[in-house]
Amino acid sequence: LPPLGCGLVWCVLVVIVENLFRCRTVAHQSLDAARHWAEQAAAKRAAGGDAQGSTAATESPKMARAKTVVLQNGLPLALSAILVTLLDIAEAAVELYFFLGVGWTKAFIAGLIMKWGLLGICIFLVE
Repeated sequence: LPPLGCGLVWCVLVVIVENLFRCRTVAHQSLDAARHWAEQAAAKRAAGGDAQGSTAATESPKMARAKTVVLQNGLPLALSAILVTLLDIAEAAVELYFFLGVGWTKAFIAGLIMKWGLLGICIFLVE
């Protein structure tokens, strides 16, 4: 099997923990900005939609680039990607460690190549 189990479990746990702590992710910020733009457009249409209207009402809200605070903005994506990669490597090594214990280093390396090949195929098919 391709080394997908630990990475998948990690991603699911991160989403659950972020939802429990009500972290604001980029998706939430984009959704809030879209709602704000829709409300402004509706208010402008209701007010008559004059062409010379103030630009302050039509400007898109500037989303301030916040500091990466784990409990506020969720887990940084780069950190999560590194952890998923390390978990995949560890999962593959643990599953094939038996071959090293018996002294079959070529079988261990062949198993790693097979697992990473299967992982590449799975990612290609999912995309």
